[in-house]
Amino acid sequence: MSVVQDFKDLPAPAKQLLLARGVTSFGSGLVLPLLVIYLVQGRGFGISLATGAMALTSVTAFVGGLVAGWAADRFGGVRAACTALLLAAVGTGMYAWVTAPWQALAAAAVFGLGVGGTSVWYGLLAEAVEADRHPVVFGFHFGVANAALGVGGILAGIAVSVERLWTFQAVYLADAVTFVLAAVVTVVAGRSLPTARDRAQEGGRKSSYVRVLANGPLLAVLLIGFLMFSIGYSQLESGIPAVLVAVSDVRTSDIALMCLADTAFAVIAQIALMPVVKRTPHRVSLAIAALTWMVFWVVLLGALQSGSRVVLLTSICAGVAVASVGAAFYSMAMPTLVNAAATSADRGRANALLGISTSLGFTAGPFAAGLFADHGMARVWVFVAAATAATTALLARVLRLPATARPEEPGQSKEPEQSEEPGRSERPAEPRLQSEAV
Repeated sequence: MSVVQDFKDLPAPAKQLLLARGVTSFGSGLVLPLLVIYLVQGRGFGISLATGAMALTSVTAFVGGLVAGWAADRFGGVRAACTALLLAAVGTGMYAWVTAPWQALAAAAVFGLGVGGTSVWYGLLAEAVEADRHPVVFGFHFGVANAALGVGGILAGIAVSVERLWTFQAVYLADAVTFVLAAVVTVVAGRSLPTARDRAQEGGRKSSYVRVLANGPLLAVLLIGFLMFSIGYSQLESGIPAVLVAVSDVRTSDIALMCLADTAFAVIAQIALMPVVKRTPHRVSLAIAALTWMVFWVVLLGALQSGSRVVLLTSICAGVAVASVGAAFYSMAMPTLVNAAATSADRGRANALLGISTSLGFTAGPFAAGLFADHGMARVWVFVAAATAATTALLARVLRLPATARPEEPGQSKEPEQSEEPGRSERPAEPRLQSEAV
């Protein structure tokens, strides 16, 4: 089945949710690389205040994710997601008018609560389609988000200028509008979701984070997600630049080229590989994603030894292309496995924990990279990251992961496959289970 046909076959609520994600990702692209520049050069605050605001966002995002996960199970995913989107709109809109440090910190705190709460988004997508279509809808989600993020970043780079403060204000207000629009679209999609919100409300009283954390296969998936973000996806924005600055004469334009290449390759890989990825066992997909990051770090280590800027940039772009192939596999497998481990009673909490685990990786990875770089051990960090990626691939092969629904193919039997470890599933058996056990 072609990618176009896959998209056409998605139900209307799924398409509407993808539209909402595209809108918010476009807005995020407008402001994502600008916060430090805006607060330091545009508003005259210190660098420590700017980085402190980013750190505060991470802290409140952790809180927002926990609360949103509980709220999604208690009151329904649509209500939780819309509340989070509106909080994010208020927070990013506040940035446009900050004139004092405390205002910047307040904006960061509110924004963090909102973006942390959007971790329940995967739960809505999971409810919008049948279980065997989860990889497809999550794959489109990743592709749409990356494409919109890239377009927003390009437009911001063209339109925003430090000499014109109003341009910063405009993009932050535009970002706020995108969150509001996404909330409206989410409400519309929620009216047609096949899974009734009443079921989530009833199940929420019986669930808890303690119960979710007792789910062994889910914890295994969350561990892999944490490691993948620690040595992979978090590194593009700060970890890799820290290494390059420490050992080479890299320029800001070189970093911009790397980010542009990553976005372009990610979208292309997602579209080109979707027919292959959706038929690949999710355990294998996670292992492939980890191995592509191992290849990236090995290529980077070799390029750093060359001492040539041209070789370095060429190698980075090649490495990013390989990692983007892995991202196509990861983006479809990870949320599919998390939602396979969840039930209607705890889907919100499970997806919130996915957001929290990746956020922790997003914090731990760059911190470790910066620590190694500051102590003159940037090359050691590259080696450590490569070894961790290889270890993550091994874990994806040996850990016990949830069973997932397999997409039906013409001529296949509709009888369920038996798990290789009887009785190990954390949820009732569903038709057409694809075992993720070794």
